[in-house]
Amino acid sequence: MKLTREQLHHIAELARLKLTPEEEERLSKDTSQILEYVEMISVLNLAESPTKAALNPEEWRPDCVEASLSVDDALSNAPCTEDHQIIVPPVLPGQEDGA
Repeated sequence: MKLTREQLHHIAELARLKLTPEEEERLSKDTSQILEYVEMISVLNLAESPTKAALNPEEWRPDCVEASLSVDDALSNAPCTEDHQIIVPPVLPGQEDGA
């Protein structure tokens, strides 16, 4: 499936990306290749194939608590924080006032 220039611009707009013409060309080519690969996979009949998880539940990774980042470490690379929260620009129309 070939990605059209309009579809690429729409995706870039949704992702708030500003692409150079070179990036547009590369992204269009790469995304089209990915979509072609997905089309190839979609023709496989997997109805009779069990999932790996269904084969042997004993092989599942145990769900356990592990060490993680502290709040300060997790927020250390955020461009803007307040009260231990990351501040991001609004993404919905009409939410510019923070409501």
